[in-house]
Amino acid sequence: PDVHQIIKMAVAGAPCAGKSSMIDALFDWARSAGISCIRVEEAASKVLSDLGGFDDAWVGTDKIAVLQTSILSAQLAYEDAAVERAALLGSPVLVLCDCGAISGAAYCSPTEWRAVMQRAGTTALALRQRYDIVVRLESLAEVDHGRRYETTTNPLRFHTAAQAKELAPKLARAHQGCNPSFVRCAPHFKTKFLDVKWIVQDFLQMPRDHDLPDSLRPIDDRSPPRAEPGEREPGDGDHGRPPVNSQQQPQSQLSWQAELKCT
Repeated sequence: PDVHQIIKMAVAGAPCAGKSSMIDALFDWARSAGISCIRVEEAASKVLSDLGGFDDAWVGTDKIAVLQTSILSAQLAYEDAAVERAALLGSPVLVLCDCGAISGAAYCSPTEWRAVMQRAGTTALALRQRYDIVVRLESLAEVDHGRRYETTTNPLRFHTAAQAKELAPKLARAHQGCNPSFVRCAPHFKTKFLDVKWIVQDFLQMPRDHDLPDSLRPIDDRSPPRAEPGEREPGDGDHGRPPVNSQQQPQSQLSWQAELKCT
């Protein structure tokens, strides 16, 4: 890989797709593989936390556009600051963006989103061109009639399974121009992780392997502690309510013990 390369990757998906878990696992794997990595906080989580959550009274008012403008502007700032920091590193740098800026289009009407982009001083084309890799994860709301969908893993997740399922095709449309890779749910999270990791390895022209970060290995099989543990970034919050042209990667057939959970 180009030692001066900065790769921006957006990990998107409806609520309970496992975005934060995926970013944490990719971060740990990249560091162990000698790839510098920076995580970008999802702006929606921070904005909604500051506001005390989403207020249903905003639906149908111009406050939705105000909310999404705040989220989009913050997301762009977070990502731009991460790219500036990445330029200080001397190896290929993977910048992992939770959701990515374009995801906000799924959480408001087309008219509202055009107003949001205008207020933020950007365009749909500019947003789509920000990322080298876009991965859209299938949510547990989209499979098995949403029976495994969880809200307890994230206090800011207010969408029901039905609402999260309704968001999935909207997110697919929002990311169509980004040439996203669609990664389906698997019985075990490690399988889903490998599918995403192989997308990154293919982009970097690295051979595919089955290496896992310590966080996904059995305790007895973990590496000795590293000296540079990364900070855990908040993420996988949900944008404000209301609620493929994709390239699917091969699914691994490995068998694992841990059950898939979303965070």
